[in-house]
Amino acid sequence: DAIPFDHEELYNAAHARLLQLGHWTSWLDLQYRGHCGGCTQHALLGAGLFSLFGHSLFTWKLIPVIYAGLMAYTGARILTRFFGAPAAAIWGILLCFPSPTFLELSLTAWGNHIEAGAAAVVVLWAALQLRARPTGRHAGTLGVALAWALWIGFSSAFLVPALAVILWRRVRLKHLVLLCAG
Repeated sequence: DAIPFDHEELYNAAHARLLQLGHWTSWLDLQYRGHCGGCTQHALLGAGLFSLFGHSLFTWKLIPVIYAGLMAYTGARILTRFFGAPAAAIWGILLCFPSPTFLELSLTAWGNHIEAGAAAVVVLWAALQLRARPTGRHAGTLGVALAWALWIGFSSAFLVPALAVILWRRVRLKHLVLLCAG
């Protein structure tokens, strides 16, 4: 009972298993619903993990652990750079002692919860890199990170106005073109 399993999550795990068994030509047809980029991303990652560690629910639970780790690491890097080590330590403590709802969402591989949070933190990191040093590489990186976040779920659309605020008057038109291309 300590680790939640959900029917959508188990569907995504079955999708991963089918991909592992060779049904790659149907990877979009096997999605949970019409568009669930995060679910499909989980299935692709799960197929790889199943190939490495065998197919089990324990292996499947590595997916939310990977995303939580990505969110923890990237958030700590951002906070250390802009606010110092104490802010990063507080970030880590907050992630170690989450609310019950956040804990459940972070342990369930639905495809649009902990993943969307991790993607938002990565997008923030990429936006701050572009703001600090506007280069074509940083603009392209931000574009790819934003595309990834939007692929995970449409709930990530809140990142677009947030980026407009962060980048306002800091980025040239050519960088916005590269961001959109990414």
